[in-house]
Amino acid sequence: MNDHWDDMTAGGALQTYGQTYKYTLEDNSSSGVATFEPNDSAENPFVEPFYDKGERLIAPREVSYVEKPFGKAFFPYSKVTYSRVSVKNLKRPNITRHATGEVITEFYTSKDFPTKVDYTDIDSHYSSNQNNVLEQLIGGLFGLPVKVKNEFTLSQGYVVHTNDMDGKMKSQNVFQEGVSTPISSVTYKYSTKVKDNTNNQLANAGILNNVLPTISKNGEIKDREIGVDYDVITDFREAYSKSETKGVNANVVAIPFTLFVLIIWTAFPVLTEQENIAHSVITTKTVHTTSVLKEKIATDLGAKVSTVNEAWDAETGQVILTKTINEFDDTYYNFNFPAYWAYNNMGQASKNLGVKGTLTPSGDYFMLPNADKYLTLGDELIVSYGNTTERLWVVGFNNEHTGILLMDKDGSVANKSEGYAIQEDIDFKIVRSGYRNQQMGNMGAITMMSNPIKKDVDNNYLNINTATFSQLASSSASDNLRIVNASAVGYDDFWNCQCENNLPFIPNANVNEDVLANLAIEEYKFNPYLYNASGEWRAEKSYAYLTERTDVKEGASTVRKHTRKEGYFKEFIPFYALETDGTQWAVNSEVIDEQTPDEINYWTFASEVTQYSPYGAEIENKDALDRYSSAQYGYNFTLPTAVTSNSKYRYMGADNFEDYSFLNTRDGHFNFKDNVDDDGDGGIQISTDQAHTGHSSLLVPNGDMATKEVELLGIEAEDADVDGDGIPNKEDNCPYTWNKNQKDYDGDLIGDVCDDEAVPEVSNVIKTERLDHGCSKQMSFTVNGTPNGKGYIKFHVYEEPRGGYVIFLNGDEIGDNADKPNGKVVEINFDATGKYFGEFELYGQRKDKSYLKTAIELQDSFHNYVSKEFLTLTVYKNKGCHGEPYQDNKLFDSGIN
Repeated sequence: MNDHWDDMTAGGALQTYGQTYKYTLEDNSSSGVATFEPNDSAENPFVEPFYDKGERLIAPREVSYVEKPFGKAFFPYSKVTYSRVSVKNLKRPNITRHATGEVITEFYTSKDFPTKVDYTDIDSHYSSNQNNVLEQLIGGLFGLPVKVKNEFTLSQGYVVHTNDMDGKMKSQNVFQEGVSTPISSVTYKYSTKVKDNTNNQLANAGILNNVLPTISKNGEIKDREIGVDYDVITDFREAYSKSETKGVNANVVAIPFTLFVLIIWTAFPVLTEQENIAHSVITTKTVHTTSVLKEKIATDLGAKVSTVNEAWDAETGQVILTKTINEFDDTYYNFNFPAYWAYNNMGQASKNLGVKGTLTPSGDYFMLPNADKYLTLGDELIVSYGNTTERLWVVGFNNEHTGILLMDKDGSVANKSEGYAIQEDIDFKIVRSGYRNQQMGNMGAITMMSNPIKKDVDNNYLNINTATFSQLASSSASDNLRIVNASAVGYDDFWNCQCENNLPFIPNANVNEDVLANLAIEEYKFNPYLYNASGEWRAEKSYAYLTERTDVKEGASTVRKHTRKEGYFKEFIPFYALETDGTQWAVNSEVIDEQTPDEINYWTFASEVTQYSPYGAEIENKDALDRYSSAQYGYNFTLPTAVTSNSKYRYMGADNFEDYSFLNTRDGHFNFKDNVDDDGDGGIQISTDQAHTGHSSLLVPNGDMATKEVELLGIEAEDADVDGDGIPNKEDNCPYTWNKNQKDYDGDLIGDVCDDEAVPEVSNVIKTERLDHGCSKQMSFTVNGTPNGKGYIKFHVYEEPRGGYVIFLNGDEIGDNADKPNGKVVEINFDATGKYFGEFELYGQRKDKSYLKTAIELQDSFHNYVSKEFLTLTVYKNKGCHGEPYQDNKLFDSGIN
């Protein structure tokens, strides 16, 4: 590629850009490897003769052969894969130090992991009565039947073993110009057979090893084969022939004599039968092994990080335990919990897809022994009864799980909804399973420096359970799991439809299923599985575990702490726990608050998705501070057209006038499509003559008017006690703020905690006495008021003493005996939390006996009297000082000054 700078600029130089690709090995031979030459090609190196070495005693010796490879139809298609590719920029003259280097990428090919073919020797069984053929022939001379029977059976097996390693990346190295050591690299290692002293098998000898540690839903750890597909075809053939010969061998001999002719005739019956039976059995097995990545090693500027896959899920083959060794040689294990372990319907649809059976009506339910063994919520059935064939959904079970509820597409529940009854036996087949094949979702993760997989003394795996990940605060350093991070996700499969586009929805209810727990399914009035309101499992809430971190010292207690070795959880309680029957995981009962089951202990709520669109998009969420964010989708619900913060979905709307030509826009969340469609061509319309940021705008002719009325359907059900303080909203003077005592100092029916002019309140009063050059009394106090508001403190001096005195507030002098600060008012400012921290100090000189009594009077922003605190000080000449009795923490009733 040339930039033609010489043509564009006078005196400019033409510059050429580009890259060179090299497909050779280090010895400059080609790195290309052909997976397989086209069939019947003379150049195919796999084609070779396979001779038939049959031996015959009498017949002429024959040499015949067939061509290898056997099972060539199963071989991979013909292509060439280059095992080594180097890429570098065009070389610049006289530039080496700052030039771009070279990137060398290596790949595995079919040379490293070839297709393997094997076969068994022919196993033959032959039987015949040829041994007594001579005897039968002699008997045949006398008319006896001659029977010849030959029977043989041949069997042979073939196996073709393929893999997917051809083209898999082996490594990638990045080199600096002129330097042979890579500055960064990535190496991929796959699970292969290692050297076995028993059979002397070579390491990485082109054989993949797919027997790996797997973890089942019940916590069982076992070495299993994963990622291997077997296909076995057995061909049975029989050839049968039978021939019979029936007749008479007659002969007439005439011997002439002179006077007469002697005629001699003979007749012998001929009865021969020949039967040949041939059986052949050929078994062809194809095996395809999917490679399993075992380790990935990344280096950069001398630092190396290795990620090793340690364990896989027994059902899906997904990696759930990884080991990471960082550049400091520290090992971290990350365990992911598959979501289907706790949310059963996120599991494999193959559990019941295609199951057939018969249901018997009994009251509201249709009975089937062990119904929950074969059926689950959301199963879609094709049913037949009488002359009717229709589609029904499983929407409920009875308490014994021996009967199910069935709903049609219109939302009517059989035998429960009005006008819809089935009183006949139903033959059914599951055509769409309620298990949704969402096994890849994770419900939690734990990162630790201790391997959760343990073995006993006999080298057998120990099962994992709740105790595997539990950490007690009292655990010793040796038993510490060294957990450094943990997270959890909760899932839900009920998402009420948004009230638009003619989608049915449940009004006056929250979008979560807890509010609808007591709502009978027939009250929905629509089929939630048909409109994606149910049956689609999506992440709902996320949690983080917050706890104290502890230090783990290595060696003696006097060893200096190492920050790289510290910071583990002091204690840990898993969010999900294995249930007592050992078959299912569920939210740990220890983290559920007994008083308020909706609350979670130990785990901190981080975020929540509150509504999804039936089309799959997340349209509303909230954070831990109950702040909502929402998004509106357009263009057939494929792209967001508006995003808002601090607003629920039902309270926001936007229209860009750009997607009116798309389907499903007339009844969208918020637009003026109705005005455009109903006003005709000469009225309100979409115009491209004027636009802001897009292409279109809404043209409203003079005198016309475009209106949009929005009804906030589907609002949340009214909460009788929003703030949860136990006082109903109608009686609560602060219905949205916790206000258990209902204080209202100014009588305006607005509680102090939510009143903008609420009464300040003194608390945390501490009085002390200090002796130094004179005598002093201190009083520290806290004033609770309106956040960022103002208040006032008024100082009073009673019984003016004969000696001198000084008054301080937070270190600032308010006045002394010279200026007599009686009645002085000081303004105070409350901080963002509504608090003011003060320290009042009274200091008296040691002269004649003096008695000093002072007070601070707290006032609100209207200078209304609120409360007083007294501080007294008595000074004795030549005897020091001591205080008179006073009432600690005494707050007088509110009043007017």
